[in-house]
Amino acid sequence: MTIVSSRPRQGHLQFLRTKAEVSATEDVIDVYVVEIPAKAVNNIINFLRRLIPSPTANLQHIQRVVRPDTLPVHLRPEFLHNAQHQNDASLDSLNGETNGSTVDEGLLEGDTNPATTPDSNLFLVVSRTTEISRSELVVALAAQPIFRDASITPRVYIVSVPQLAPASEEQAREQSAKYWPTLYKNGNPYGPHPSIISRAEAEVNTRAGLWMGLAQETARQVAIEGEGEAIGAVVVDRSASELGSLVIVAGDARWWHPDHLDHHRSRGGVDKGNAINHAAMRAIGMVARRRRDQLEHTPRKTPSSSLDKDKDKDVSNGVVDAGLYLDRPLTAIEEAAFAEDVLAPKGYLCVGLDLYITHEPCIMCSMALLHSRFDRVIFGQNMPRTGGLVAETTFRRIRELSSPVEEEIRRPHETTGDNHDETECEEHIENHANGSSPGNTAVVVPVTNEEEEGLGYGLFWRAELNWRFLAWKWNDADPESLLGQVSMDINV
Repeated sequence: MTIVSSRPRQGHLQFLRTKAEVSATEDVIDVYVVEIPAKAVNNIINFLRRLIPSPTANLQHIQRVVRPDTLPVHLRPEFLHNAQHQNDASLDSLNGETNGSTVDEGLLEGDTNPATTPDSNLFLVVSRTTEISRSELVVALAAQPIFRDASITPRVYIVSVPQLAPASEEQAREQSAKYWPTLYKNGNPYGPHPSIISRAEAEVNTRAGLWMGLAQETARQVAIEGEGEAIGAVVVDRSASELGSLVIVAGDARWWHPDHLDHHRSRGGVDKGNAINHAAMRAIGMVARRRRDQLEHTPRKTPSSSLDKDKDKDVSNGVVDAGLYLDRPLTAIEEAAFAEDVLAPKGYLCVGLDLYITHEPCIMCSMALLHSRFDRVIFGQNMPRTGGLVAETTFRRIRELSSPVEEEIRRPHETTGDNHDETECEEHIENHANGSSPGNTAVVVPVTNEEEEGLGYGLFWRAELNWRFLAWKWNDADPESLLGQVSMDINV
């Protein structure tokens, strides 16, 4: 295919965690742990089943019985010191939580196998703390022969454990070190199986830089021409070849309006443009137009004549007509891609297609991608305030800085009142991207140490939705060179 050349980006892929995976990492519950002699484990477990016959928490992912030498390091000072110094406190004094006490020097130095508890003693997870009060549990255990006959007061601890099972071996190791020994059962109950991810990622890796570069070039053109925000999207049919076949290129066009066919178009105003002409929505619309043309066996009209005809349609009372939904190309790079008919016939919606986009899609676009049945989505910039794909809710705050050149490019009428020609504007944005514009520096968007809350919807993989797709974030090797930094409050 002949198309406007773009420089492949360098970077790496990061698969998104699902909403359930994030919850599995972050959600913890408190459980009781009791120290018991090894010979009494079966008897105590049977007793606890009678004491708590219908537990509310599923703890199958938690290692029920733990040896002293496999305790997490942070629990050893309290657990093993108390085991060495058995006290004769009365049952009534155990109504509160266990308190820390003086720790042996060996434990403070991180001794991994301190012999401070009898080798025959083990630590048993009892239940969630909401099942029974601690004092009731201590009294019930104290009445068992193993404790009663030896006049030993049961030592009951309260420990935080992950509420949900780990989704990978790595996550299980992290949880075991941070909370309590945790079991991974060779699967992912909250998302795609690791083998599915690894196979798909190996395939996407061979082409992601090329298509992300093209998406960035698309963003560059709509920024230069003032059609919309500097956001670009590329639709690829991966079945055609190793690199995939380019199907659609679409840039953001929320500011385009048929009344403004001069080079610089107005940005803003409730009666100008169409707020849903996001890059992803336009890409979906153009794929749908392709599908319809295939069914009707009718040739597509040339993009320019189609848009000229739209110019004559009416816009009244603040309501825009259907002609403003741009499911046809606007820029040269969009036209070049649309001119090639490479979409496989008899396809269904966007099944088998991948989307590469410069920024994380908003909630509206994320749901549209789901309903359109995309298989994979790869995006560049996180949009924690408006994005719909990422499941995490905590992000490093991004401080947005804009140079005077950027403001001149993005709002030519508002900032200068001058009408620049296309060549001058394009030179400005090229120099701006290279950091060589006289008297100005390239836009820098530093990550601060501050945190901010994100939406955390994770819409790409939710059990309650009727479609799911694989999603990655593209971490560019040179993010500061990317054109089209948009406000973090923009719905992409």
